[in-house]
Amino acid sequence: MSENKDTPNYFLDKHEKLQTNNWQEQIDRLVQYGYHRVQNLEKDEYQALMPKFMPQPTEFRGRFNMALLVDPCIPYEKQLRLMGVENDLDDISDFQVVNRETIITPNNPYQIWVQDGTLYKGKSGTQLMRILPSDERGLTLIEGLALIREIPDFRLHAKNYMISLLGSQTKKYGHVLQISHWTYNDNPSMNYKSENYSKGEEECWSHSIDLVNKTGGWPTCGIIDAAKPAS
Repeated sequence: MSENKDTPNYFLDKHEKLQTNNWQEQIDRLVQYGYHRVQNLEKDEYQALMPKFMPQPTEFRGRFNMALLVDPCIPYEKQLRLMGVENDLDDISDFQVVNRETIITPNNPYQIWVQDGTLYKGKSGTQLMRILPSDERGLTLIEGLALIREIPDFRLHAKNYMISLLGSQTKKYGHVLQISHWTYNDNPSMNYKSENYSKGEEECWSHSIDLVNKTGGWPTCGIIDAAKPAS
């Protein structure tokens, strides 16, 4: 397949398949989805609020090669609608989405360094929680929506695609959230995977996506200054 010279190179190596470090491209996509309108801002006003990309920490190179802009100022329910993702948990009161207690994210737009999920395909969430280094964590739902915004397979509906988000969970039961997009459906959807971490149950589940193609997985991001005590 010929490569369009205007298309970023998303395929790096077997673990880091996604890289689009163009800040303006990400701003343009946020505007395309209407993030500025929901906040009653013009494009230029919205762009001025977004942080510039920070330098990639040395310890992240080869692990988290994608710089990703995240806008947490809009509730996840509205972000799902902006992105065209159906909320399969919408009418279930027990399935309110919250971040894990150990994860604290900024209230204003921020940037993270991520890997797209392919590094940990085939592992259960329980297994992953046991092996993640101290400077790495799973993405939250808001961060997962930012990730799929930048993935051509998702945006173009070209392939089956699914990610699981270890950083967010359903409030009552602690289910892991998933965003999936199958080629036979018109719209992507958010649902959950029932692994019960609180009871320490080992559920030897791996992504059904592994049986279909090579797209998706458990995306994670680096934690800057993870070893430093909280101030």
